Amino acid sequence: MEEKEILEKVEEFHSERIEKLKNNETPLPSFESGKIVMHLIPFETFASPKHCDLSGYKGQILDLKPLKFHSLDQMYDFDGMLHFELGKDEKCLAYVQAYFNGIMEAVDCHYLGFEHKELFIFEVEEIIISKTKEYIAFQKKLGIEPPIVFYLGMLGVKDFSIKYGHVDEHFDNIHPIDRNDLILPKVTIESFDASIEDLLKINFYRIWSACGYPRSFHYSANGEWKENPAS
Repeated sequence: MEEKEILEKVEEFHSERIEKLKNNETPLPSFESGKIVMHLIPFETFASPKHCDLSGYKGQILDLKPLKFHSLDQMYDFDGMLHFELGKDEKCLAYVQAYFNGIMEAVDCHYLGFEHKELFIFEVEEIIISKTKEYIAFQKKLGIEPPIVFYLGMLGVKDFSIKYGHVDEHFDNIHPIDRNDLILPKVTIESFDASIEDLLKINFYRIWSACGYPRSFHYSANGEWKENPAS
């Protein structure tokens, strides 16, 4: 299968999953609140389909963690293995699904499930980078090879805003997000050694831009990731 055909299959899978998640069709019943959604889709899933043996991870809950959690449980389902956290009324707050074909899907309601509609962007950027590294490391354990297509989405974020303290005084027309869903540009991870901070910069810049800022201030003016963004 040629690369163009593979990418079409990848796009089709991602689009189908996003539509289901918009309609709150998740592996476990979840809260109807904002969601951060991550997908990591290997080329080889569609180029030369394989079946990953996930049975060795029974009980190994901490080998694969959602974006944020306070308690954690595990179950196997038709698609693969699910590590998840349940909140009140047995609704799912966060999960990460490892598919038998090597795809990873992570969904989180913690960061966007509150009334004040404030996006704690530095924490969000840091956890997305951290989990992306963790998830591709898990895919490597499963024998998956790059390239891996990464997608980031934020669903239900209309009227959310970024607060950046005193720096806000230097920018005109800072505003809340004007649409319900942000589906960020896809990023291709060509190597397990690739700089995730560099690759995801385009996604983070777009989130800040959606709130009226020129760029993510987790990066320097030269575009270099800053471990301490306050500096």
